[in-house]
Amino acid sequence: MRFAASARRHGISEDDALHACRNAIRIVQMDDLLMFIGADSSGRMLEVGIARTDEAPRIIHAMKAGPNYLR
Repeated sequence: MRFAASARRHGISEDDALHACRNAIRIVQMDDLLMFIGADSSGRMLEVGIARTDEAPRIIHAMKAGPNYLR
């Protein structure tokens, strides 16, 4: 899976973003984007956006989960 530069904006590592996706407690579909809500390796809740493309899926967003996703 590719990791876009935009996903690095909030300082989340690729490993932590992938861990959150593999351990997602919620997945929200938004047009061509899947938003995974899950914990990173230290238990911090993240929101990770994966864009579906014609090529490989690409992580384009990764940050600490906002309150809208934690309800």
